[in-house]
Formats: sequence, structure tokens, C-alpha cells
Amino acid sequence: MLPFLAASPKQPMLEDYLRHMEHALKVCGEDHVGVGSDVPFGKIDKPDLDALRKEVDERKAAGISAPGEDRPPYIPDMNTPRKMEIIADALMKRGYSSGAVEKVLGLNFRRVFPEIWTA
Repeated sequence: MLPFLAASPKQPMLEDYLRHMEHALKVCGEDHVGVGSDVPFGKIDKPDLDALRKEVDERKAAGISAPGEDRPPYIPDMNTPRKMEIIADALMKRGYSSGAVEKVLGLNFRRVFPEIWTA
């Protein structure tokens, strides 16, 4: 998970996540960045690393693995139900306005979803 944040075997941490988020904000602008919903917002229990390795080996054998699947699927210093608060606080400490942070945490999705999801 999140293999693009840090090269294997390094486990991505909050600083790696923030570096990626800031890059996206610089490239795309605050109106076009959001926290992905493909990562659980709650706490992830520490995975069974032996089971994870076995699953990765099976995926590699089947030809369906992705780079970076050799690490636990969470960012340890963000592994809490307060993940969004950690992101908001970190962005504010880096000088982003509360408005920009609100957009990244969900307002951008709220604005765009009605435009792209039609009944």
C-alpha cells in the first residue's frame, strides 16, 4: 500500500505522505486535491506479517502484484481514527489555510461528485 510514498523496503510515514500531498497541491492546486478514500479512515490492526508475505507471494505468482506490497498497508504514525485530524493539523502547520485544508479533506469531492455522478 502506498508504494509511491517511499521506496521499498522503507515503511512510508507521515512525512512521506505530506511530501506527496504538498507536491500534489503545488502541481494541481488546492481546488483539485483530496485525501483518497481507498485508505481506511479508522485504525488498522497490525497485520500478520507472515500472512501478508504469503499473500504477496501468491499475488506475484499470479502476476497481479503491485510494487511495494511487501510492507504493512498503513502509515504507522497515521494509524488512528484521527487520521484526518493529523493531516489537517500537519497541513496547517505547513502554512496552508483552513479553507485549503477543508477542500483537501472533503470539500473538493463534495463539489465535484455532483458534476461527475449523474443519475
